[in-house]
Amino acid sequence: MLTALAWLPIAPTAHAAHHPAVRVESVVLEWRDGTLQRSPLGELALTEFGGDGPALARFAGLEQKAATLEPEELCRVTLVGGDHLAGRVAGGEGETLVLRLAGVRLPLGIERLSALEWPARIPTAEAGAIQPPEERDRIYRVAGSALDVVDGTVVAFDDTGIVFEGLLGQKTFAWEEIAALFIEVLDEPDAEPRDGTRVVADLAGGSRLRGRFLSLRSSGLELELGPELRIVLPIEEVLEVAIDDDTLRFLSASTPSAEPLRGSPFDDGGMTWPHRVDRSCIGQPLVVGGHVYHRGLGVHAPSELVYELDGAPWQLRGEVGVDDSVLRGPRIAHGSVRFSIRGDDEELWKSDVMRGGDPAVAFGPLDLDGVSELRLVVDPVDDFMGDRANWLRLLLVR
Repeated sequence: MLTALAWLPIAPTAHAAHHPAVRVESVVLEWRDGTLQRSPLGELALTEFGGDGPALARFAGLEQKAATLEPEELCRVTLVGGDHLAGRVAGGEGETLVLRLAGVRLPLGIERLSALEWPARIPTAEAGAIQPPEERDRIYRVAGSALDVVDGTVVAFDDTGIVFEGLLGQKTFAWEEIAALFIEVLDEPDAEPRDGTRVVADLAGGSRLRGRFLSLRSSGLELELGPELRIVLPIEEVLEVAIDDDTLRFLSASTPSAEPLRGSPFDDGGMTWPHRVDRSCIGQPLVVGGHVYHRGLGVHAPSELVYELDGAPWQLRGEVGVDDSVLRGPRIAHGSVRFSIRGDDEELWKSDVMRGGDPAVAFGPLDLDGVSELRLVVDPVDDFMGDRANWLRLLLVR
């Protein structure tokens, strides 16, 4: 959570710069029961979220928006607890890093940081070797076409780089020469209890940000991230806002307890496609019927994902489809699959045969009351060619 961050002394409310090239005309509001309402953006003025009101809000069309940062500048920040942000490092002061996110300068205390990675600076051959040490901190430094590894301790952040204490003493590594930084997590920080509705916002560029909801208007989404900072994110940067409590969650945010098949169509296990979260099974955005989805699971048939539930009266709804990436290949490789959902030993839902180019098909709500084990199954039909299947916007609601 971000509410307990150590904030820099900045203005109480920070506004992000708008992008006039993106035009949003309407917002889709979604209630817990799946009811949808499309409203003109100019009429949007929410000061309460959840409860009897909408539980989610999304802005159709913005999913297609590309990140505005140059690849070399893009830094992926992993926070303690699993949230992730994507932006440009704008320096720091002492134990506080400053990230420019959607035009807002966001200060992040070191106790909230788990990792910083600049994907464009990591050579393809080195990508699989990037990992945190068992203890202390680690910097991966660009050294030509390879990476140097330096273990030690982060001393401070500043505008030029990271002050780092290693075996050879203290040194400042410039921001532009760092490919990755891993910070040892000493203690999971306690979330500061605060009144109001907690929400999670998915932003253009791949960021996911949590905070206390203040308002949602045509001028932007206003969140409180801590006792000394409120931010206003422009609508052009917000893909979706959802309540963040124990009554609604995206299934893709949970880790399956088992994945028996791992997308392996061959008995000898010589080729596998493990599931991917919020990406297709080949690591690209989830796209079905020309529409981009930022929440979901990408698998390759045959696939089975198992989730343990608590028997609570959950309902599950979502969409399914074959990823559009198969359309770039020959027609014989456009895929043919069938989706099914099982609760314990009972089949709750099964799709017709779906192929590449078909629009997504919605299902649910499915009653999961009393169910302890949920299985998402995708079976191949005919052959295994192009069977890239997507589970889209899977919502558990109670």
